Amino acid sequence: MGMRAPDEGMCWYHGPNPQDVFSDAETGVALVSVRYESGPCMCESPVYREIIRIDAETLAEIEVRAQLTSPED
Repeated sequence: MGMRAPDEGMCWYHGPNPQDVFSDAETGVALVSVRYESGPCMCESPVYREIIRIDAETLAEIEVRAQLTSPED
């Protein structure tokens, strides 16, 4: 099913697009930020945040990816 054009003056959203993941290995908790890009240009792009529990394997993968994308010292 394709996205239809919004009615005149109405907002519409693409999404979701994960933005950030902040995790704590000790507690197994992560804060996830997800943005929904919007259109037309006068509409805000909402960001939603949710706290979730994740398993140790997923936390380890988050840490590996964070190290790969962080600038070297």
